[in-house]
Amino acid sequence: YVQTDLAWKICQASVAERRNVSPILLRTQGATCEAILETMQDVQMKKKFTPYKETVDLQSQDAQDTIACARGEKMTQECDIISKKTADYALNIKTVKAVLEDVQH
Repeated sequence: YVQTDLAWKICQASVAERRNVSPILLRTQGATCEAILETMQDVQMKKKFTPYKETVDLQSQDAQDTIACARGEKMTQECDIISKKTADYALNIKTVKAVLEDVQH
C-alpha cells in the first residue's frame, strides 16, 4: 500500500513534473497515473479512504521500524517481530494495480 500511496502522490503532480518519474515507477506496477487518480477519487467518494490510509500508515511505520532495527536503535526482541512483518510484506507484496483493485472492494 505504501508504494501505491507514493505513486498516487507522484501522479498528483503536473504532467510535466511527473513525466520522468511516473513511467519508471509504474512500468511494472500495472497502473497508469490516470487509473490511480480515478481510483483514489472513487475511494474517497465512497468513504473507503480511511481504511486505505490506516494500512498505509501502519506499513509506513513498520518500514521505519525496520530501518531503526537495522541501525541498532531498537531492542532485539522487538526487531524479531518487526523482521517477521517485513518478511511477510516482502513475500506478499502487491502491485499498484492489485492494491487499487483491493481498495475498490
